[in-house]
Amino acid sequence: MGNGLIDRYNRKIDYLRISVTDRCNLRCFYCMPPCGIRKLSSQEILKYEELIEIIKCARKLGIGKFRITGGEPLVRKGIIGFIEKLAGLGI
Repeated sequence: MGNGLIDRYNRKIDYLRISVTDRCNLRCFYCMPPCGIRKLSSQEILKYEELIEIIKCARKLGIGKFRITGGEPLVRKGIIGFIEKLAGLGI
């Protein structure tokens, strides 16, 4: 595992932010401009299997914490199963 990942300020990187969707059921002013945002097509969003492979690689590099974000993660279909899979991997 080596010394893990270090940012350009020589700080250890110990978490990874995983954005599972760009969708949101709210329109908060701080993240939704009045003109809106372009929504990604389903082909542009990583599949859960791909995210799990990235997470496994990150663990090998010393990442111990993962933050599941979005948009609003709970609007993505299958998110509960994805979280259960991560829990099964000890994450």
